[in-house]
Amino acid sequence: MQNEANTGLALRWSIVKDPGKGMAARGFALAELVLLLAGRVDYTVENMTYSLRPWDVLLVKHHTIHKAVIDRSEPYDRVIVYLDRRFFERSAPGAGLMDCFDWADRSGQYLLTPNEEQKKALAEAMTSYEALIGDAQLGAQLLRDSCISRLLVHVNRLSVSASLPRRSDTAGGPKIAQALEVSLDVLFGLGGEEPADPAVLTAQALQALPEGEELFR
Repeated sequence: MQNEANTGLALRWSIVKDPGKGMAARGFALAELVLLLAGRVDYTVENMTYSLRPWDVLLVKHHTIHKAVIDRSEPYDRVIVYLDRRFFERSAPGAGLMDCFDWADRSGQYLLTPNEEQKKALAEAMTSYEALIGDAQLGAQLLRDSCISRLLVHVNRLSVSASLPRRSDTAGGPKIAQALEVSLDVLFGLGGEEPADPAVLTAQALQALPEGEELFR
């Protein structure tokens, strides 16, 4: 994958893919989505250090101080997507494509570790983007924008999954998690549906529970 910058009246997003040279602590005006493809790297974000493994996702909100220390003992490859919040808020109002960065900032949890199914979804989004590099036909830029939006949808799903209660968090943990997971597509307005209001979302979640069960006992 080559490096690509999308410019116009304002920066939309840009992708940088390189073996990396490490970096001093710094902060950018754009949000950064780091996707490790191969190798190992330690990222320090604010006062927390994270050890990334392939297909881990690191979320860095704009102006957040961060630093990378790369392990040179094995091949290293990463993708960094620089994102302008204003573009995504204008192009997909109400979709919350940048909400994952707000969640990371609030929770102090900047690292997302996908499962195998989630890794596949991330890989498919990047593969779709790579197929459009260099395409100058009608609508090619719109298709590239949609690939980045697709990637952000999957990353937001990762952040929602990471914030779901664990089984030990509450007596009704497994049932609550099941009910919440069923409603993710509706929450993000995927599949051509409009995002549901809280009452509709709650009703759908409750319907997902096995018959005769309650959220709390």
